[in-house]
Amino acid sequence: MKYPERYTSNDSGNDRETDAEQNRRLAVSLEGEDLETWLVHVETLAETEGFLSAAIKTNDSAVAIATPVSYLFKALAAPLWLLTYSTSGIVHLFFRILLTPIFGVVLLTSSIWTNSPKARLLLMVVGPLFVVISLWLLYLFPEKAEIRDAKISLCKVWPLSRRRLEWIKTHQVY
Repeated sequence: MKYPERYTSNDSGNDRETDAEQNRRLAVSLEGEDLETWLVHVETLAETEGFLSAAIKTNDSAVAIATPVSYLFKALAAPLWLLTYSTSGIVHLFFRILLTPIFGVVLLTSSIWTNSPKARLLLMVVGPLFVVISLWLLYLFPEKAEIRDAKISLCKVWPLSRRRLEWIKTHQVY
């Protein structure tokens, strides 16, 4: 597959903070040529991998179900935000400890999807379930907006979450 020439690998000496911000931006939204290149990449993967199209549709359905309920979690988050700010971030640490393994399962199932084709049928059930839980918790718990948006974006592209992260690392715009 040919990617646009403006994409290069990240072997330049750019500052890590600048790279992290750019990765978050790309994880959150792709536009124009970036989006077209990603969609071509996904089409190629769907043609070569069994169950990928079905898994994407299953995840899209799970996200569609989770999204209306997430507004309820967003409304419940206001008291948690106040509690977090009044405790100087101690409550935030508790939320991170709770959210990290659940979101980690989303990325783990995405990695297993790539590396273990025999487990894909089971992952089509487990992955979207953890995507739904992660989406709800991401709206409930206090988090920086750009980090939350990047995680939500990765949930929405499951089972390609891990590949999206790898794609971002290898196809950054300079």
